[in-house]
Amino acid sequence: MISDVMKTGQAENVKGQPGVVAFWKGAVVVYWNECDPNFGTAFAPKIGKAYWDKL
Repeated sequence: MISDVMKTGQAENVKGQPGVVAFWKGAVVVYWNECDPNFGTAFAPKIGKAYWDKL
């Protein structure tokens, strides 16, 4: 699921966080950070697309 969001979802650079990219598809947000030991995180925000729109 995470790789699908990253391959086919919308992508945005995260303001104020160089090297961090956020992806959105359906109801899932994926943060990709190659400098993080876990490479980022994925979750379904409770406020849905409104969360994505505020990035």
